[in-house]
Amino acid sequence: MSYAPTYLSDYSASGRGTTCAVPGAQLVKFWLPLMLFAFALFAAEHSTFYATPGFKDSSARPDLAVEIGGSSLPRQLGYVSLGAIGAAFLLARSPLKLTLNWKLLLLAVCGVGWLLLSMVWADNSGLSLKRSMMPLMILLGALGLAKHWQPRQLCLFTVALTSGFLLWGVLAECSYGTFLRGPNYAFGGTLHPNNQAINCAALCLASASLFCGTAAGTRSRSRQLWLVMFVVGFVLLLLTGSRTTTTAFLVALGVFWMMGATRPAILWIAGALITFGACFAVYTVANQARSSQAMLELVKMGREQETEDLASLTGRVPIWTEVAKDIAKRPLLGYGNGAFWTPKRVLEYSYIHHWEFNHAHSVYLETLLNIGAIGLALGVVTILYSRRLAARAFRATADPSYRFFAAVLVLALVHGFLDSNFVRGGFGSMLALMCISMMIFHSERATDA
Repeated sequence: MSYAPTYLSDYSASGRGTTCAVPGAQLVKFWLPLMLFAFALFAAEHSTFYATPGFKDSSARPDLAVEIGGSSLPRQLGYVSLGAIGAAFLLARSPLKLTLNWKLLLLAVCGVGWLLLSMVWADNSGLSLKRSMMPLMILLGALGLAKHWQPRQLCLFTVALTSGFLLWGVLAECSYGTFLRGPNYAFGGTLHPNNQAINCAALCLASASLFCGTAAGTRSRSRQLWLVMFVVGFVLLLLTGSRTTTTAFLVALGVFWMMGATRPAILWIAGALITFGACFAVYTVANQARSSQAMLELVKMGREQETEDLASLTGRVPIWTEVAKDIAKRPLLGYGNGAFWTPKRVLEYSYIHHWEFNHAHSVYLETLLNIGAIGLALGVVTILYSRRLAARAFRATADPSYRFFAAVLVLALVHGFLDSNFVRGGFGSMLALMCISMMIFHSERATDA
């Protein structure tokens, strides 16, 4: 099956494409939301401070206790605009053939409803309500776009957005003279390197999907473009030095590949990996000292760290130990969405560990702090069910966009073990919600094939 490169081409269940003929529809339904998302994310996450020499050499870092209590008017306007345009798109009639997956929609609505309800038992109800509005606005925007976009458009959206962020980040570092400079260099651009790494991983996965969805031969130039974008994204991902995101990306890429691979190919790769693992084990035993040092350097990814720091997962284990005590006090309901990390708590934790942090460095622990075991169960079930629907839709339609959705959700699940980015707002959580929203409106196409 070949996939048309137009932004508004729709793939029917039979594989025949139709193109939207409404003048200006492409501008209103694709580029306008893209600009709004870019504006909201820039206001929420991006700052040229991350490209300055002060941040790069750690001589200047923001005061998290002050930062977490702050508020940004552009950020609020950006997310409110997203929610407004999403609501407008939900009310507007879609030209696409859609069948709602009511089970997944109910799960998503219950999850966001639980976020809003958590303000009832939160210590600071106003703060909890305020911080719950952002995921609500993102979900509204995601649902509205999913109603009017076909799956491939989300891949194009991801490439356009992330490549813009990465280009801006490179230019910012070049302007400050910090690009590829310093012994402990980590590419971040206008973001913290850990956040920028998620953009790189998303760019790679979306480019891989577009590469697979472009027919060979007649569109060879398009395939070359997507391949180049994949390579650029992967190189910049390595330059971020984010081990958590790199590991999660490799797992997600493996899932992406396995969904499109034949069974013999999977067996051959599995056999090769087992053979390589056995050979590596023998080599490690025979050359214990040298191989252990080489493995340590590989895990460090060019970062200067003590072995003890790696053993504690870069300081995460002490954080988790302390956070677990607070989770045990409110295991089912949590402290209210966004209400746990107050300036006072950030300062209290900084006195314990002698450095500041404002999240639990784990999606699962952060969710338990915010909305408890009930909220965590809702979130995990929603993601697992969406991933299952994506795999089923790909088998029925052969549209590689569904492989992208599944890979992004796997990325979120694996990444969540060691970091909180996918539940703290920003591009990671936005992309995951958009993938889930796509499955709400498009997963049932598989039943018509």
